[in-house]
Amino acid sequence: MSQPIQTPSAGCRRVDLHSIASAPMEPPDERLQSLGELAGGLAHDINNLLTVILNATSLASESLSEGHPARADLDQATLAVRSASRLTRQLLGFSRGRPAQPAVLSAAEMISRLQRMLGHRFGRQIRLLAGCQSDLWLVRVDPGQLEQVLMNLLLNARHAIEGSGTITLLASNDRISESVASPMHSTAPGEYVRITVSDTGSGMAPEVRERIFEPWFTTRGGAGGSGLGLTTCAAIIKRAGGTIRVESTPGEGSRFHVLLPRCKATPRRRRRTTTGTWKGPELATAAE
Repeated sequence: MSQPIQTPSAGCRRVDLHSIASAPMEPPDERLQSLGELAGGLAHDINNLLTVILNATSLASESLSEGHPARADLDQATLAVRSASRLTRQLLGFSRGRPAQPAVLSAAEMISRLQRMLGHRFGRQIRLLAGCQSDLWLVRVDPGQLEQVLMNLLLNARHAIEGSGTITLLASNDRISESVASPMHSTAPGEYVRITVSDTGSGMAPEVRERIFEPWFTTRGGAGGSGLGLTTCAAIIKRAGGTIRVESTPGEGSRFHVLLPRCKATPRRRRRTTTGTWKGPELATAAE
């Protein structure tokens, strides 16, 4: 019989995952509310631990000389912890019902940053390639929440690969016509920015693919999967007016498509990015 999980923070509540998972199915909005309450408690405790790690890495880096070979690794660790802390704060805001803080942006800069941050973390056996269409349209979305979605998809792709493989992160413009729009996926005709995360991993069987966005559903078993990540991702993208689609075949990997409506407003500022651009039929990726 499963035991309740209690977080270590003061004043914490006891949450019995088994009773929640086996309870009668709630309407989608109520299920997301229950999910938010649980995720918020976990995010709070994780953020406290990240604060300790951040202080330790910062102090260790400051104690080393400028040319010390370990400083670069510590700086990368500090960057990753700061990003993780930012994502947990976004998750806390999501759990408390905090309204999103959308901004007009190009996804190109974020994609380039994620490639730099995660490329080394994935190890030498995993190639992380990234690229964007040169005239990529703008979108209106909460930047922290979009980073949370892409980070989750990239880490899932990494877990799907055993041994060596390739993960690709691409962004392009897409026009969806009446004949292509799918009511099943809540995709209306129009202009979208499509962000695709694909991997050369094991792929998914149809019965798994149909359930991956359900709360509590996970394929990792005892390997640390919570069954919360993709549900949260789908909710974030839905709030931004978009949708997530998935394609997968056993033995051939998976492709997650994030579709965000095009925004024709002008951003406050735009910076040049080093992300790859489309050159004819080929994609020039950023240097590894």
